Amino acid sequence: MQWENGEKLDDHLIREMERYFGFRLPLDFVNVVKQYDGGRPVQYFFDYDRRKRVMFGELLSFNPNKKFNAVSAYGSLYEDEDIELPKELVPFALDPAGNLYCFDYSQDNIRPSVVFVDHEGSEDVDYICDTFTDLVNKLYLDR
Repeated sequence: MQWENGEKLDDHLIREMERYFGFRLPLDFVNVVKQYDGGRPVQYFFDYDRRKRVMFGELLSFNPNKKFNAVSAYGSLYEDEDIELPKELVPFALDPAGNLYCFDYSQDNIRPSVVFVDHEGSEDVDYICDTFTDLVNKLYLDR
């Protein structure tokens, strides 16, 4: 998979984020974000469930010095007290509309699934796939 516009990320920044979230990030994701933090895949469409041509967008930065990063995205998930989302969600990417792709640790603290969270005040958490690698393998340019 090719990625563009990403930056290299130091291991200590990844560990800092893991301490903040209270979860270890999946190794398949860590291997990508270390090379392409804030980047986007060249192939960016994917299908899941009955949805077709869903757009991926870009990885959130895991650098705490960036203005909008995974920590600020995490805060935006839980800023509306009327919405009850599982506390085990860790955002890692955005779609072009600002919705979040998250790791969901609610069922497994070691191997989180990948879910989609609509930022429009919804409590819906849509399951996409079991792993980050599964998501990357779903990506395509156009059909």
